[in-house]
Amino acid sequence: MQHVPTTIEEQLLLKAINEECPWENLPKRLQATLTSKEEWHRRIIEHCIKKRLPWNKCFARRVCKEGEYYEDMVRYLRKNLALFPYHLAEYVCRVMRLSPFRYYCDMIFEVMKNEQPYDSIPNFSAADALRLTGIGRNEFIDIMNKCRSKKIMWKLNKSIAKELLPTQPVDFVIEPWWGVCLVNFTLEEFKKLTEEETAMIDKVCKEEANSFILFDPDIIKGLYRRGLIYFDVPVYPEDRFKVSRLEGFVSNREQSYEDPIEELLYAVFVVSSENATVAELAATLQADLSQLQAAASFACRLGWAIKIIDPASILQDTSVPNSPRVTLSDEDEAYRASIGSGVMSGDGDYSQQGDGTGTENYGPCAGLARVAFIVDANITSYLMMGSVSPGLKSHAVTLYEAGKLGHASIADLCKDLSTLEGAKFEGELQEFANHAFSLRCVLECLLSGGISTDVKAVEICDKLDMSASSTDEAASLIADTTLTDKSEPFVSNEARHIIDDSMNSRLQN
Repeated sequence: MQHVPTTIEEQLLLKAINEECPWENLPKRLQATLTSKEEWHRRIIEHCIKKRLPWNKCFARRVCKEGEYYEDMVRYLRKNLALFPYHLAEYVCRVMRLSPFRYYCDMIFEVMKNEQPYDSIPNFSAADALRLTGIGRNEFIDIMNKCRSKKIMWKLNKSIAKELLPTQPVDFVIEPWWGVCLVNFTLEEFKKLTEEETAMIDKVCKEEANSFILFDPDIIKGLYRRGLIYFDVPVYPEDRFKVSRLEGFVSNREQSYEDPIEELLYAVFVVSSENATVAELAATLQADLSQLQAAASFACRLGWAIKIIDPASILQDTSVPNSPRVTLSDEDEAYRASIGSGVMSGDGDYSQQGDGTGTENYGPCAGLARVAFIVDANITSYLMMGSVSPGLKSHAVTLYEAGKLGHASIADLCKDLSTLEGAKFEGELQEFANHAFSLRCVLECLLSGGISTDVKAVEICDKLDMSASSTDEAASLIADTTLTDKSEPFVSNEARHIIDDSMNSRLQN
């Protein structure tokens, strides 16, 4: 939760910190408010910690030691059950030897020890903890039930909950372009390394490239489980990425503390586009570039965002002349295949471009037309009814949190909607099924370029229309299709968007 200065003193204090003003040069009004130089230093450290600023780039470097600063920050983060500071891993992981897995295990233990509910963990922290520890809502409740079953022993010794927590991180997806970084080893740890591990570590130290794809994954994972390495997820200003399904999202409470990176995550979900670089998104959001990079990096860690990269850039293949860093995503390739390598020029004229991608000057699909299918926001409520079709829940979460679904997710959505075909429900569930049939019919029609691919679905929709006109009880799905050559669809508070990047030549005529 972003804190906005409300008083004149707070505004002057923030201005003085940003200008790195020493105690001696502070206005007399501020000196009277702070009363002492030590209090001024405490305010500086507190401000920098709340902003998650690195010690060597903030005012705190002038008033405290590096180790003290990061120790205070970790205490603050643990107290507020905050997200692990991945963008500060250079010190937190390498020097302090605090791994994200251990951080979240300690966080979960503190929540259990204080007998707080699982919902007390903020949603992003809970999602990251689930990814690394495998402990979600059901696992948390199960552990708490086991602890409470011990009755007196649990009341006397809360540490028994720690014995039920995992000792090693669960397996999770590691992308080929993630960086492998070493922690500061002790002599004893170094002596226990195998020859293969020593050779791998030597390779990391000597080579500039440290991408995960360059190493033996089994050795890397073994070192990670022992806390000897950590992963860096680099996001650069010129990078592009797209938001995918929010698998593993935990709908707990939002954070009540100040965290600029977490607050940017929702903005990343809503406005991100594979056609815009991270630097362009930062300019659009008027956000700090480094904080937006950290937010995008976290989204990539959890698989909620997919970085669009050139494979040659991972391997640093210099044999590929002028290889661009950014390439077309899968959906862009599918789009070009569907229209026969044709692109829409800036003035709206349709022309053939051969094999050219147009990424060098305009970015991927900069001049291509788009189709936006706008649905009522209530559709997320219907899709959230997981008891009817569990596969639809992740689509509903993505649509609700991000405000849109990309083209790559539409086929999966239609597949999940098809599971309701032929099912009979009562009351509100039947209304949900009616909406599902209508939604699937329209989406498949758009995907096919205006031609229905499922005759049976059309017949069902026709029957639903007849039933609705005769009884006025069936709900209707009001939709509007908009053809635009802009890369971003219109976003409003009253509607949620399902973005369809694929368009057949029939729609252009």
